[in-house]
Amino acid sequence: MKLIKKILIGILIVIGMVLMSIAPSEPEGEVSPFMSDIVYIPSKVYARGKPKKIKKKTIKQEYESLGTYTLTAYCSCSKCCGKYASGKTASGVKATANHTVAADKSIPFKTKLVINGIIYEVEDRGSGVRGKHIDIFFDNHSEAVKFGKQKAEVYKKKPPVIISKLKEIKKGVMAFASSTRS
Repeated sequence: MKLIKKILIGILIVIGMVLMSIAPSEPEGEVSPFMSDIVYIPSKVYARGKPKKIKKKTIKQEYESLGTYTLTAYCSCSKCCGKYASGKTASGVKATANHTVAADKSIPFKTKLVINGIIYEVEDRGSGVRGKHIDIFFDNHSEAVKFGKQKAEVYKKKPPVIISKLKEIKKGVMAFASSTRS
């Protein structure tokens, strides 16, 4: 009987681990040249450079709040970026207005954030960007200065429901496994 329980627990753990390793897939392979300015966001495609507005209802359903952040602005000029005024980001891509933001290292590159209803992507870092601070990229210095310093709630895409359910299952299996060991 104990052997059967151990085998079942092992099977459940393996199934759980396999299911947890499944992540939403993004398009792979090369993108045709005329599609190079297209950004993939699950179930939606947006052209880079245009503000990607998202409805408040969608934000509440698909995104979780990270809290209120201080927002500042920058461009690729030497006043904003000093010796790094090339237009290239820390992640290696070209910065794009209405798309690129710089964030603290606690938010990984490629993370989609919603700020004031617009979807941005973390593609840059900044020496002054620490903690609850986001630096939004603009095309030119006058737009960045005009934006100034603001506060806003920042949202991040929620993990897929299957992942959170699998974490609950794994927790239950681990609790069951530890109770059967006694």
